[in-house]
Amino acid sequence: HHDYRCTFMTHPSDQPVPLPPPGPLDPSIRKEKLAAQLRTEIATGARVESQNDFDAVVVRGKEVNHVLHAILTIFTCLVWGIAWAIIAATGGLKRKLVGVDEFGHVTVQTL
Repeated sequence: HHDYRCTFMTHPSDQPVPLPPPGPLDPSIRKEKLAAQLRTEIATGARVESQNDFDAVVVRGKEVNHVLHAILTIFTCLVWGIAWAIIAATGGLKRKLVGVDEFGHVTVQTL
C-alpha cells in the first residue's frame, strides 16, 4: 500500500519544500482500484458490459421493448403512445466508462 500524503523535506535553507508528485502507480494497484470501483457500481445496480486492465464499461437499466409498446399503442387506439414516448426518452440503457489512470485517479464518464 502506498501513502501519498503531501509531506515536506527540510531544504538546506530550512524552508519547507514540497516533495514532487509520485510517479505512475504499479499496474496491480491500478487494477485493484478499478476492481473496487466496479464492486461499488455493481452493488448499486450496474453490470459490467466490457472490461480490460484499467477501464470498463458499466450498464444500468434495460432496453425498451418497442414491439410490446407498439402493440399496446395499437390496442389502446394510440393512447399508450404517450407513455411509450416518455419511456423511450427516459428509459433504456445508460452506459458509463470507469477508468483508472496511471496515477491512480478513478474517473467515471457517462457515455
